[in-house]
Amino acid sequence: MPSLSKYFRVPAIIPFIITVTAGVILSVTHERNFRMFKLLSITICCWMLLSCGTTKEAKGNSVKMFRDSIPIAPFCDLPHYTGTTVYLKSYYAGIDEYWSLDNIEKKPCKPNLTVDLQFSGTNPFDPPAKFQSLFLKAHENYHNTYLLIEAIGVFENDSKTGYGHLGSNKSRFVVSELLNVTLFKR
Repeated sequence: MPSLSKYFRVPAIIPFIITVTAGVILSVTHERNFRMFKLLSITICCWMLLSCGTTKEAKGNSVKMFRDSIPIAPFCDLPHYTGTTVYLKSYYAGIDEYWSLDNIEKKPCKPNLTVDLQFSGTNPFDPPAKFQSLFLKAHENYHNTYLLIEAIGVFENDSKTGYGHLGSNKSRFVVSELLNVTLFKR
């Protein structure tokens, strides 16, 4: 059952303070308000229970998901997802044989992250037929074009010799499903 706590951003101590204050006021003012106090206490105790555990979510530690089961990995966080199937949105650009994925945030990663793009299947350098023309246009016009790709795949960085042309990339992203490719002019 999904937790309702994501809708409540109130620390658990606040409902407790409200319950105690309301109890004192109601019990002092009139005895027949005791039933109202019990109802209020039960309601606020339930609220307290639902608000437990919001600290972790409030700090932003939750991972966004694609299709409810695949983590959406920010480019610079890929090393944290090594060996895990993730959704990635990234730029793909290069010169001659030296191509790599890059951060869509236009900020360098720390440490520097060079990621080769490969595809699962018989030829790791052959994109699906649906997108081959876009990759061809980008490679033929590398001086003024680049690609934005959306893909599902696995990040790897276990090669001692590197990936891509002459091992220029220290890691790779192996695409199992290429979702979308968009060609952009610089």
